Amino acid sequence: TNGTFPDLRTNMGVYRINFTQQNLQYLRLRILDGYNAVVGMSIYEIRIFSPENYPITNNCQTLSTAGEYYRLTGNIVNDTLTSDCMIISAQNVTLDCNGYYIASTQNYSGVYSNQYNTTVKNCNVSMGTDGNSNAIGIEMTNAADYSSVMNNTIIGEMDYGISFAPGDDGPENSLIENNTVDVSAVNSTGGAIATTGIY
Repeated sequence: TNGTFPDLRTNMGVYRINFTQQNLQYLRLRILDGYNAVVGMSIYEIRIFSPENYPITNNCQTLSTAGEYYRLTGNIVNDTLTSDCMIISAQNVTLDCNGYYIASTQNYSGVYSNQYNTTVKNCNVSMGTDGNSNAIGIEMTNAADYSSVMNNTIIGEMDYGISFAPGDDGPENSLIENNTVDVSAVNSTGGAIATTGIY
């Protein structure tokens, strides 16, 4: 299926081309000079997804396919974790929790990424107990540049709701938008334990 961009010499902006086939397509952009002579050519591979073709995950695991869009179709509740629940280990990955939960009483991260251009959205996350410093809702390391954390709800006894590598410079050019974070914890005598919503 072919699509056509407007003339970008007079119509600058962001454009969407709709394809009908659910497979790999290629987008060819011709760069023209003022006399309509071709002065450059770029070819981009585009992977087309439809909702029914998204990889589905309902268990804690490592998301290791670059450029993939993963979504949940059910809650993940695992109180026997021995590591972070959702570990993003490839670039350009989106995790869409689709409104479902990632929850554990174990002191690990609900979602962890050290990868470029990670998107985590529509997740409900509750991790850990007693404000343990290893319990984090969504954790992005210093290497996760150009990442987005959007439309998530993080509630529970975590040390950090959303952590953007507070011990380093944090992931550059990244976005935290429209999240609800409410983390708190008390010790055995009922005293409050210091926790941090977003840092």
